[in-house]
Amino acid sequence: MATCRIGFKVSLRSIEIKKNETVANFVIQNLQQKTGYFFLDDPHHYTYIMDQDDNQYNFISTTFQLSPNEPSVPIVKKNFTVQFAALPLTTQKIDILLRISSYYCDSETNDVAIKNIKLQ
Repeated sequence: MATCRIGFKVSLRSIEIKKNETVANFVIQNLQQKTGYFFLDDPHHYTYIMDQDDNQYNFISTTFQLSPNEPSVPIVKKNFTVQFAALPLTTQKIDILLRISSYYCDSETNDVAIKNIKLQ
């Protein structure tokens, strides 16, 4: 059986801390030579924020709907947002964790961690 590696890049564009939620704005880029079908894998368990004190802020919702109905073509970037529970105003630093899978790769999963994000 051949090993299939999903090739993609996820970048954090911005983060908005609102009264009732925290919104992270991302961009994903398919780095494969073929069309991919990406999705957040079980986000209620594997997508969350950790603050500097190891408090966890849970996933609420996302606009990340790349599926067989909306494939990601090679090199094209797609924006998406993920909403989390509200962070306290005293939060200084966070890590964001996501689990991203791909349909064209037998649902292979990759954990993505964007660490040491400093908040102002």
